[in-house]
Amino acid sequence: MTSSNASVVECGGEIIGATVCTLADINTSSSRISDIIGTTDGIALQTNILASNAVARGIKELIGTSIEQVESGMRVVPDAGGTIGQIVEVSRRMRERLGDVATAARKVTAGVAQTARSVQELDSVTQQEPTLVEQTAAATCRLRDQGQSSAAQLLRFRLPV
Repeated sequence: MTSSNASVVECGGEIIGATVCTLADINTSSSRISDIIGTTDGIALQTNILASNAVARGIKELIGTSIEQVESGMRVVPDAGGTIGQIVEVSRRMRERLGDVATAARKVTAGVAQTARSVQELDSVTQQEPTLVEQTAAATCRLRDQGQSSAAQLLRFRLPV
């Protein structure tokens, strides 16, 4: 889910970048249209063509308004682009951190499995211990009995002096 989120954010960043470029192109085109209208307006004034003059002024006003709006957008879009860039970076870092968490979780899982195996081995040894203690006690008793028997037999022998 995080990887998908990061991909969507990166795509959004690319779209914002393309939007910035498009608005810059629109701004350039609007400026050129404004220049052309200015030239047309100058010709209309020189030739004293009232209808052409009125139309050129109306168009010039519309173009001027469009230029102002595009320039206003051009001031806002870089901030939006910067914010999207920050979101992309945070998303990338979050994806990396979650990858680290996943790696750590796998290591913890392996450690828990190893601990479980060790506990099972310890349990097995602990269950065998009473049997070993009984066998050791029986062997000790046999050795004691053999030692006492050997001591008694040695006492029967007398060496000549």
